Amino acid sequence: GRQLIHELIAKAQATACHAIFLEVQADNVAAISLYNAFGFTKVGVRHAYYADLSGKKHNAEVLRLDLSTGSVGQSQDSAPAD
Repeated sequence: GRQLIHELIAKAQATACHAIFLEVQADNVAAISLYNAFGFTKVGVRHAYYADLSGKKHNAEVLRLDLSTGSVGQSQDSAPAD
């Protein structure tokens, strides 16, 4: 988890990317919390973006990490990588 995000951010910065966008299922509290710890912020919602095996639709939150700031990718949690 955390190590993968660290590597994603490092590679994006190394290639001069200005931002990273991702989608996460809106009820995936653990993942959203992890992304927020790295500085990702909610910028939108994709309604009925995911469907589970029963066909129930779930929204996705669109998250963005601005790489133009100096403190990106610094997780507030010092727990070991997943």
